[in-house]
Amino acid sequence: MIHPQGSRRFAPFVLGSAIVLAVSGCSGGGAGSEDGGLDDFSGQSIRVIVPTAVGGGFDTTIRQLQGALEDRLGARMTIENMEGAATAIGSQSAASADGDCLTLMVQGVPHLQFSYLTQEVDYSLEEFAPVGGMSIEPGVIRVKEDAPWQNIEEFIEDARERPGEIRVSVSLRTSNNYVGMLDIEEATGAEFNIISYDGGGPSRTALISGEVDATHAGAFNSLGIDDETRVLTVQAPENLWPDETDDMPAIGDALGVEVPESASNYSLWAPAGCAADFPERHRALVDVLSEALEDPDYLSELAELNEGTKVNHMTPDELTELAELNEEQIQAILDESPDAFTE
Repeated sequence: MIHPQGSRRFAPFVLGSAIVLAVSGCSGGGAGSEDGGLDDFSGQSIRVIVPTAVGGGFDTTIRQLQGALEDRLGARMTIENMEGAATAIGSQSAASADGDCLTLMVQGVPHLQFSYLTQEVDYSLEEFAPVGGMSIEPGVIRVKEDAPWQNIEEFIEDARERPGEIRVSVSLRTSNNYVGMLDIEEATGAEFNIISYDGGGPSRTALISGEVDATHAGAFNSLGIDDETRVLTVQAPENLWPDETDDMPAIGDALGVEVPESASNYSLWAPAGCAADFPERHRALVDVLSEALEDPDYLSELAELNEGTKVNHMTPDELTELAELNEEQIQAILDESPDAFTE
């Protein structure tokens, strides 16, 4: 929920507990429905829009899962990166695509909600049909191996002594990474120079190249720079991912203060017409995603990358409920402060 007393912070973007709901509500009948099933996709080419740059968390997540999805659908998936405008360019393209279920989009909650609540676009949540959640990205702070700070306590203390001098990259200003840094500032009294990039890949590259001193990123999507960096803290109530985060403490435990959780849920969406007009195809996508997330080869690959614990499947109904909650939270912030997320 929104924090009281006029704060412009908001609650963690994660599903706190399992919500048992019927999936059938997302697969109702409609004009143009077919006999359906997996054979509907046999031999087809499915376009998957990724609204961020190559190498970012969305991009990596779908490419890791691509083989398991293609095997079950009997289709070929073409991944198209359409970065720009805080994911709005790619999201607009997906919203405008034919609703034949042959165009999909990888997005995040709350990234999707930010994209239409903070910009002038021609889409909203209603233009998309959820297929399901794929993974979760808890927020971490990473620095280079030779950084002067050995722990989060030293990092925060330095930021207090040198306000605005420590440069921290975030994937987008309209992201849980940016809000996570604002929450850290508010909870600790530290002040950072927060620099936003157009996606997680460029944000992490900025750390490696020395453009910034630290990055707030997802625990798993930042493992690609693990050899050159180290984690200072995890922005969660507890560190459930010690192997992926150098076994560093949760930020609240380390600092002795309450800091809101920061996380993003990566998910798969289709244009709304997919569920409305082709319900059997939509149902096939929903079922295949659930099965693919349990594929032994996929899970084995994740285990080799030390990413096995990022899998976080959500049904369409669960994903819709989470998206609507985040929409309410972000809109409440904007109602109070319309410039909360502008540069």
